[in-house]
Amino acid sequence: MSAGPYAIQRRFQYHGEVYDQTGTAIGASGALAWGRLSLGVAGWSGTLSGQGGLPNGDARVRTTSGSLHLALTSAIRFGVLLETRRFASDAGITVWQLKGWDVLFHPELGLPGLRGIAEVSELSSGTVRGGPKMDVAVQTTMGFSYAVRGTPIVLQLAYRFERYDLSITGASSERLEQFRGVLAEAGVRLAARRQRSPSR
Repeated sequence: MSAGPYAIQRRFQYHGEVYDQTGTAIGASGALAWGRLSLGVAGWSGTLSGQGGLPNGDARVRTTSGSLHLALTSAIRFGVLLETRRFASDAGITVWQLKGWDVLFHPELGLPGLRGIAEVSELSSGTVRGGPKMDVAVQTTMGFSYAVRGTPIVLQLAYRFERYDLSITGASSERLEQFRGVLAEAGVRLAARRQRSPSR
């Protein structure tokens, strides 16, 4: 399990205009492994500040996700991901409910405890409550993690980029959204103790 700050920039295009929002959120994640399977949960929450009123006013954003992965090798995992993202602003509340697949690649980098982070998620199979249809939803993460020798402490620094395309439906106009930012986390990795076989 780990937690830390997430510095975010949100950029979206609406009716031909481009708007920016920035803020710092608090993120946390955790996973439980059993054999080659791992069950994970993650999330972040914070306020993104815009300029002026609608559509670029301040927005309170909360994201929660759950995942199930299968380890194909010691460095590669493939799985499914479910995510809910909630936006609350003066314009109302919008909820994204996304689902899809993702691939995690965490190779060793030649130094004890140091690993790379390369993750890609495709989440276009989802719905948007209070908004248009989601056509494209892609998330990528690049960075590294370091397990401090002799301790359960793990440090992580990563850059995250997300792209979302929302189509025209009814009274809703086409909307393109991007999220990008730097995520820094510190946490602990706990290993279950194996019971010794009774001596004969």
